[in-house]
Amino acid sequence: MKKKIKIYNLICLSVLKNIKKKKFYIWNRSIKILPIMVGYTILIYNGNKHIPIYINKYLIGHKVGEFSITIKILKKKKLNKLNGKKK
Repeated sequence: MKKKIKIYNLICLSVLKNIKKKKFYIWNRSIKILPIMVGYTILIYNGNKHIPIYINKYLIGHKVGEFSITIKILKKKKLNKLNGKKK
């Protein structure tokens, strides 16, 4: 349990160092949003690109990964093209 707390504290410290900038990049999606982050824009990496998210008071306590979509949702027409089916 102590090891997890230490690692979490290190992650929070690295985020707090970067918070002086208005925009900063985050690759770790398991970080909780802190009250200090309100009013800033964070760029969350979803595996392909960085997605900008503006932090407001309603996001406090949630994890950063909840707001970055990692999969691309395909519509039925695109799925049919990929599978080679015709109407």
